[in-house]
Amino acid sequence: MQLLLQQAIENLEKALQLDPTNFSAAFDLGAAYLRENRVDDAIQAFERSIKINPENAAAYEALGEVYLYQKRFDEAQKVLELAVTLAPHMQKAHYQLGRAYEAKGMHTQAQEEFRRAGSP
Repeated sequence: MQLLLQQAIENLEKALQLDPTNFSAAFDLGAAYLRENRVDDAIQAFERSIKINPENAAAYEALGEVYLYQKRFDEAQKVLELAVTLAPHMQKAHYQLGRAYEAKGMHTQAQEEFRRAGSP
């Protein structure tokens, strides 16, 4: 499994060398880096995917999730708010935004986001 993941990373890196505007390659590379616990590389890949396609809510959500993992709550809040603005029906983004608000002590806002996510 690890070998397959490493091959996937190499292929995605090559794809981005050939086409630096390939959103899917940048986004998938971020996800692959996360699976290898290469968090800083994942952040760079997700940021790159956002530069390529700033209207893609999934990229903001993924970056926000990494920021939450790192306890960078202000940055998580910022990108997750962008995600739910771009895709108001993206339940996962609302849930992650709720987590960011909760971590910052913003309990009312957190509960509202959890409600929007469909959480009990």
